[in-house]
Amino acid sequence: MENLEEKASDTPEVPKENEGSEPKGKKKKVSLSEFKVKSFVTDVKVEQMQFLKTAGG
Repeated sequence: MENLEEKASDTPEVPKENEGSEPKGKKKKVSLSEFKVKSFVTDVKVEQMQFLKTAGG
């Protein structure tokens, strides 16, 4: 139950900050760069998992 409450409280805060603090153009650039970073991080994690599987198995 605590996790659900945290998600409910965290979710509305993020869009409010983005909409209020920066113009739409900047928000798009930031979200794109964040998406690239997140996708890169996930790619690295996937590669590490595959390496661990091949090394361990």
